[in-house]
Amino acid sequence: MAFRLFEELTPVTKTAMNMLNLVDHYNYIVKPHITGAGSNRLRDPFTSLWWRVAEELLQLVSVDLLKKESLVILDYGGGTGHKSANVASSFLRLGKKEVVVDYYDLNLTSCDNAQKLYNSLGIDNTIIKSVDNIVRERYDLVIFSEVYEHFPLDECDRLTRDIVERLKPGGFLFLTTPNYYGRGPAEESSRYYTRRKCGHYKHYKPEEVLEHFSSLGMKCLGECYSGKKTTGRCKFQDYWYPFYRFDERLYRSRRLPNALRKLYYYCSHPFWVFLDLLAYQYLYNRLYSDYIYVHRKNSMTMSLLFQKEGL
Repeated sequence: MAFRLFEELTPVTKTAMNMLNLVDHYNYIVKPHITGAGSNRLRDPFTSLWWRVAEELLQLVSVDLLKKESLVILDYGGGTGHKSANVASSFLRLGKKEVVVDYYDLNLTSCDNAQKLYNSLGIDNTIIKSVDNIVRERYDLVIFSEVYEHFPLDECDRLTRDIVERLKPGGFLFLTTPNYYGRGPAEESSRYYTRRKCGHYKHYKPEEVLEHFSSLGMKCLGECYSGKKTTGRCKFQDYWYPFYRFDERLYRSRRLPNALRKLYYYCSHPFWVFLDLLAYQYLYNRLYSDYIYVHRKNSMTMSLLFQKEGL
């Protein structure tokens, strides 16, 4: 099974399933704030599938998070900040009155872009530019996505222990990282740290990640493995993304006069809307089983949800 729960769901949790509609919320609410209004005419099925995985895991603890007086989220190494922005604004949509995001990243440009995104969505936020300023036992949820593989091996234990100490007792950690079984060793990857700045140091096996975080006092609540390597998915992506990004690049191109870009937008709008209605749902459904229901020994990415013990 690609998706596994470690405890039976309570009736309350079952009722909360599907409350977090992270897929549509990202496509229609968050994405326009990132790429600009009008640039979201064609939805990306791969991005939606990633959010479907996140939704299946995070909805397991959505009731617990909604019950808290305030929800404090740490986005550790958050890049553009879109992941924490989508999660935080989704909880605000569900009626959570106080949601705070603390964002930490080494890239100062990413810090600025993330703060603009949070502000545009009305999310209370703090940009943290030094790891020493992250408060201990402050956070209900830590989003730790595609960062673990970037930690130098001789510092990995210290850095992950430091992240766990930032969680409140009973707090949750959402982790995604490349799966060794699907991606192979980091040394063979084009993203290896000797080939790319701030690249990957290691691709971990699921067993290694589970054992490591268990030793830090973290209990795994669920795991999901996504992206089957043996399908035509990789080749399809090579053709899909240039086409998918064509509309956005043309619409936002500064090489074209503003009047010409507006003319293109209005004239092409029916085509892109029709293509979205026709192609998106078909591709999403077509790719769903190959993307989500994947065995841990044949997946590209692992997504894990942990809870800190000691509540």
